[in-house]
Amino acid sequence: SIRRQRQMCIRDRYFSAAAHAPYTDVTGGIYYIYAANDAGNGATVDFNVWDATGAAGAPGTILGTTTISLSALNSTPNGYENGLIEILYPSPINVGANDFYFGITMNGFGSGDSLGIVSNTAGDVTPGTAWTQLSSSTWESANTTYGIDLSQFMSPYMTDAAPIASPTANNTSSCELSLIHISEPTRPLYIS
Repeated sequence: SIRRQRQMCIRDRYFSAAAHAPYTDVTGGIYYIYAANDAGNGATVDFNVWDATGAAGAPGTILGTTTISLSALNSTPNGYENGLIEILYPSPINVGANDFYFGITMNGFGSGDSLGIVSNTAGDVTPGTAWTQLSSSTWESANTTYGIDLSQFMSPYMTDAAPIASPTANNTSSCELSLIHISEPTRPLYIS
C-alpha cells in the first residue's frame, strides 16, 4: 500500500503502446483501494493519464484528470476499503498509439490522511510497471526508488473510438417540450 509521505504524492502505472493496441481512448478505470483515511484536511486525489514524453520515457504531460475528495473514497469508518473503485473521466482521453501512464496524485494530505493502493508483492512481476514522482519533481521507476519490481492494481478502461452522441427527437411536429434520446453505438472495451 501507499502511505503519504509528502504534501503531494504521485504514483502511476506504465502501459506500452503494444499492450493497448488497437485501443486509443481511456474512458476511466478501476483501482484496488486497500485503505483510505480522511482526517478532515480537505485532501483530494487526482486520477490522471500522462503521456510518456518525460526524460527517458518517464511520465510527461497530464492528458486528462478527474478529482475526487479523499472523504468520498473513505466509505468505511475504519478506513479499510479493501475493494475496487471505478473512476470515469468526463470525456475520453486520447492516448493514440502511444505509451502512457495511468495513476494518481495525492493533494493536500495532512496529519491522519492516507491512501493505500494494492500492489503485487516484491518480485512478482518483471519488469515492474509502477513509477513515483520524487519531491525533486523527477520520476523514477519503483525498482530505481525502492529496489523492487512492483505493479499496482490500476487498470484503465479503453476503447478504439470515443463515444458519439446521436440525438433524435420523439416529437417533431410541435413546439411542446419533447424528450431527446441520446444513444451510443456499441464500442469495444479493453480492460488491462
